[in-house]
Amino acid sequence: MTTKTIGPAQLKKVLAPVLERFDVTLDELFYGRRVRHVADARAIASWILREHGLTFQRIGQLLHKDHSSIVHGVRRVEVERSLSKAMARELEEMKGAAA
Repeated sequence: MTTKTIGPAQLKKVLAPVLERFDVTLDELFYGRRVRHVADARAIASWILREHGLTFQRIGQLLHKDHSSIVHGVRRVEVERSLSKAMARELEEMKGAAA
């Protein structure tokens, strides 16, 4: 996978559907505690950024998290996506709105 870059304005646009769905701010996403809804929002944001072609390392830098945390979150989203058609639809809607 090639290394892609994303600017602050584009990052905010890509993450807007996640922020709205989970009612969290960028600061909570970047620096929030491990409260369930914030952790879920961060995992889905990571998955969307990964779908946009960013590396785990770059996503970690953007979200101020270790890349291993990003890998774990993306894998968790992929498992949930494979088990739930409703979740798969919701993820695709958020990803499409972020495009």
